[in-house]
This record gives sequence, structure tokens and C-alpha cells, in this order.
Amino acid sequence: MQDVLAFATAKRWVLCAGVALAALVGCGGDEKKITDESCMLDTDCVSTPDTPYCSAERACVGCLENAHCTTTGAPVCDQGTHTCRGCSADNECASGVCLAAEGTCAVPSQIVYINAGFGVNNPTCDDKTPCKTMAHAKTLLTGTRNVIRLIGDIGESIEFQTKVHIDSDGGTWSGNTTPLNIGTRNGAVTLEGMSLQGPAGPASQPAVQCLNNASLRLHDVMLSGAGGNQPGIFGVCNITITKSHIFNNPGGAVFCDGNSLTIEDTLLRNNQGRSIDATGCAVRLARNQIISLALGQPAVALTAAPSLTVENNLILERAFGTATGLKISNGPTGGVIRFNTLVNIAPNAHTGDGITCDGTSVVTSNVIAWQNGLQQGVNACARRYNAFDASTAVGAGEGNTSGTMAALFVNPASDFHLAAGSPAHALAEPAAKIAVDLDGKPRPAEGRLDAGAYETP
Repeated sequence: MQDVLAFATAKRWVLCAGVALAALVGCGGDEKKITDESCMLDTDCVSTPDTPYCSAERACVGCLENAHCTTTGAPVCDQGTHTCRGCSADNECASGVCLAAEGTCAVPSQIVYINAGFGVNNPTCDDKTPCKTMAHAKTLLTGTRNVIRLIGDIGESIEFQTKVHIDSDGGTWSGNTTPLNIGTRNGAVTLEGMSLQGPAGPASQPAVQCLNNASLRLHDVMLSGAGGNQPGIFGVCNITITKSHIFNNPGGAVFCDGNSLTIEDTLLRNNQGRSIDATGCAVRLARNQIISLALGQPAVALTAAPSLTVENNLILERAFGTATGLKISNGPTGGVIRFNTLVNIAPNAHTGDGITCDGTSVVTSNVIAWQNGLQQGVNACARRYNAFDASTAVGAGEGNTSGTMAALFVNPASDFHLAAGSPAHALAEPAAKIAVDLDGKPRPAEGRLDAGAYETP
């Protein structure tokens, strides 16, 4: 017999299973009691406006389908949690275009479509009749039509002076013989889901250039191929980079001058010179892997930053042991350098410092294995609750300790997660709080936080 709803009391349903209708008097031992938050219909959820829908599990939830999600930035109903969230994939959007950097679904009226292989430049450039070139698509941008969807590979250098979000699903955009001049004054440009390649040939040009205090955001982008001794990104602008991969640029990965720089969840790999070089920029670096070929220069150099947060990063020097890992010059009062792992595994002599700064920043809860022959692992900064390798001078500071490379790491040559029993385990500053580690795992796993970028499982 089918389950039959017998009766309801105040905010509590009693469900009777396998009993005849005539026997429905409290149901005896066959009743299934559902919690006070349970429901049978949406109307049972009116007293909980944040969870107004009744799910198949008879619980009041935030949504059942995308149509229930009307908040900008959260258009998708997650079927696991029944909560509204930002989109992360194109197939989650009716238009087929998810602007994942913002978590929003573009609507068709916003979008100018490019098909570099089969498109033809035309007055509409919609999804049925895409245009061919970025130059033509640019002419169709307006205040409300400000999304370009790129299919295929293009080779153009374009300068934007307006707000535009350029989205692709794996296309390549190369700059031919000049940089991709992204943004000028008042420009706000987002590039997403594509490979960006710098100019062909020996020309000394960055792969991407952003000028005149514009805003540039890269999300889920692969960027390489700067020419000469130039960085991958040259920015006199506000730069935000998330979930991207910047590699093989001869003049470093990113240069920022005088605005702001945020890099999160990004891999910067095998860039010669300084991976990150910022002067006068407000800086936030979080959950990045910075694998440096620094040519004797700092892997990361931050000068005159008005604000500074460097946390949950791996900074790894592989080629030149004389390099410094992180250099802070004229840093701000209250600058924070915490929960980073800095390692020097270069084959030549290790003489640089893991961290050098001018005494204005606080260095806490890091693992610093610079193997620099008893020179300071941290030079001139306030330091506390850090773990150093045994060949690096610990220096003064509360809670600092040291251990061999083998004791610190799972594999001291290649895997910088903490070994079982590592001296960095449960070493972090007692009052410190941070939600996740470099792998995105919750912190702490248990008890007191571990020092460094990785929490022990």
C-alpha cells in the first residue's frame, strides 16, 4: 500500500505507511515522523522565506530549478545543496554563455558572437550569423551589449576603451606583431576561457598590455609568449588574475605599476626574471604556485605597496640559488605574509634570503626552506611561528623552529606538503584563522593550524 498522509499537527507531519485508511488513528508503530523543518508542499515553507520550496526529500530548500534563482551572480540552482550559486560552465546557462569570472549567465541580447573560422562580418553578429574579426565585433559594443563570445583562434591586436567581457571556450588569441592592448582610460576588460599569446618574432613586447588606470581581469586563461625581455602582462592599471596559468615569459609573469594587483588560485611557471614585480600597487596574492627561474632576482618583488596580503602561496626557486624568494621594500604598516611555503631547490649555491623586507610587515606561520647556509631565512621583518630548514638561520622571534628538509616535507625535492610529524605541524600562530589551504582543503584539519601553505590531512 502506498504511504498515506494521515494528519498534521502544528509544523509536524505524521506519515503513515502501509495501513488502511480506516485504521488511520495515529498509525501506531508504522508512523514515520518528519522533523519540524519538513514539508509536503511549498505552502508548508512560507514561514522560512529563505527556503520557500519543498524538495523531494520533504525539506524546505532555497531552490529546485534555475528559475527559482533570480539574484544577479547566483543564477544556478545547485541540485546537491538546493541553493542558488554562480554559474561555472556554459551548459548551466540558457544562452550557452557563462561568465564564470562573475558567476553570471549572459543573455543573448548582451552578446556579440565571433566565429573566427566560419563567421562573416555583418551588422548583427548574433549566434546564427557570427562575425569573423574582433575589430568588427568591437564596433557593435554598447553600454548594454558588452559581451563578446569567441569561437576559434584569432590573431589581432585590439585596444578597448569601454567595458567588455570576452569569453571563449578554449580559443586562442594572439597579438601578431604587437601587444594585445587591453584597456585604456575608463576601460574595464575581462578575458576568460582562452589562451593568450604574445607577438610573434623577437620584438620586445609584452603579451598583454593594460594602460592608463584601466581594469584588466583574467579568469581561466593561459598566457605566454612575451617578446624580448618583457613580462607576460605589463600593467599601469588595476589587474585581477584568477584560476589562470602564466608561463614561459622571458621578462617575468606580471608587472604592475601604481594601481592594484590581485592574483588568486593561479600557476606562474618558468617565467624568467621576476615572476611578480609590483611598484605602488595594493597587492593581494593568495593560493598561488609560483615556480621561478629568477636569474638571480627575487621571485616576487613588491615595492611601496599601500596594502599587502601574501598568504597560502608556494614560492619555489628551481634554477638560481642566489635569488630571494619574496622581497618587500618600503612595505605598508600592517602588511601580512602568512601561511606560505618558500623553497629553494636550485642546484647551485643558495645565498639569497627566503624573505627580505624592511621591518614593517609581519611574517608568521610560514615554512621557509631556502637552504642558504645559515643566512637569515627572514631578513629584517618581524617573524614568529615559522618553520625553517636546518641550514637556514631561524633568528629571533616567538615560536620559530627548524628541521631537516626530509623532516619538513613529503619529498624535499618535489612534494612540499608536510611530512608526517613535520615540525611545521600545529605550529601556526595560535590566534591565526584561515579557511582553506593552497589545495582548497579546510583549515585546520584538526586542532591548531599548521604553518605553511599546506594543511596536514
